[in-house]
This record gives sequence, structure tokens and C-alpha cells, in this order.
Amino acid sequence: MSEMHLGSPRLEVGTTSARLSCDVHHSGEMHTWWIATDLDDIGVIDLGPGAFVPVALSLASSLGEDLAIEAPISAQQLHGCRAAAHVLHRQWGWRQPVVSASTERHPFVAGPDVGLLFTRGIDSMAPLVASLDGVGPRVTRLIVIDGLEPNHSADVAAAVWHDTQAVAGAVGLPIHRLTTNVRDEIERHIPWKPCRAAATPTGDWWSTRSKQTTSAVPGGANRGSRATRPTHLYCQPVPREPCAE
Repeated sequence: MSEMHLGSPRLEVGTTSARLSCDVHHSGEMHTWWIATDLDDIGVIDLGPGAFVPVALSLASSLGEDLAIEAPISAQQLHGCRAAAHVLHRQWGWRQPVVSASTERHPFVAGPDVGLLFTRGIDSMAPLVASLDGVGPRVTRLIVIDGLEPNHSADVAAAVWHDTQAVAGAVGLPIHRLTTNVRDEIERHIPWKPCRAAATPTGDWWSTRSKQTTSAVPGGANRGSRATRPTHLYCQPVPREPCAE
């Protein structure tokens, strides 16, 4: 059985931005995945593989490859990854890969903040409203990932970002914007929508020093319910139905 290898991430610092890159070997080829953010956020980003693991798992499952994680990963993340493999198999009929890690070690120490991966859909609006009402964890930062919506033009994406900034201002929370090439890499092999829920945990990459990342459980009967995901855990992604949020 062929095996996907997820390499150790490396931090690349530019004049205005920071990029975490990770070499991924699959289908007999080497690819580089990356996630970037403003240079001001360099002190709080997770330098471990956690942001790339959910995406790698989705792709390995769809390609029928096993997954070998070469960078340190916590026991909780590894357990969650293996559990998520079962969910993807049940939801989409993909092969359940064997997931291995070279080192099981907690890659960072969580801090006091609570970050919300914020898409302005019901999945993220519900925990934000709950937080404002004093229910559940108190959200202290909003996290946005560009390019997750499959049908947005550049003009629409700019308008969405403007409106999202307005929401952050209205609730008095700082907002952090990530960019990534993960969608382009994934769409070489499988449609974006089925793996979208598995890819969105890249938002956890920002919040290395955050205590928790809060999100709603996506998909099916769980839509609209709330769940809290500590950033040092890898929560099993429940894939969405193949339709826009």
C-alpha cells in the first residue's frame, strides 16, 4: 500500500508576512502546502503540523494511501486523526488509512485566549452569539481563512472580508486573516466541498497560544449545535453534505 508522508513544517518570514510551509509526498510526487498570515502574528502561530493533518488525512483517505506524520504530534491529535479517518470512511466511502507518527509529543503549550474560526455561517455565528450571551467559552479573537468558499469572485471575497471586519468591530474582537494554497492542492484530486470541513481546522494554526478554538459541529443533525475544540486537540471533522453553507 502506498503511503503519504507529511513532512515537518518550516517557518518562512518575509518583510510583511509569515508563511508556514510543509512538504507533502503523495501519488509519487512532492508538493508544498503553505499557510500565511501577517508578520504581526508570528509570535502566536503553531509551528507544528496540526493545521495540515486534517487536510492530509482527507486526501490520503480519498487516494487510498496510508498517512505517515513525520513531525511531532500530540497523542490527542493522533487519536483524533484516527477517529476522523473512520468518519470520512463512513461518510464518503473512502478507504480508512493507517495513520502513523514518528513522535507523539505535545508540540506547544496553550495560552489563555479563545479563538473562533469565523465564516459568518450558522456554524460559527452560533458560538459567537453564545459567547456574547455569556454561554460557553468567552471568544477573544476571530480567525478567517481566505478561499474556503468555492464560488466567490474576487469582488465578492473583498466584500465578505469588509463585512467580516465590520462584524469584528461591532463585537469588539480582533480579527486575524489567513491565506493558504491548500484548496488548490486538494482540488487537483478531489472536489473541494466534500473536504471543506476537514480543511477548516487550519484555523487552529493561528492559535498556538490560545486556550481553545470554538466552532459548531458541521453537518447533518449536528448543524447549529455548539462544540468547543481545545487547540491542542485535533477534533474529528464531520464532513458537510456537498452543498454550500
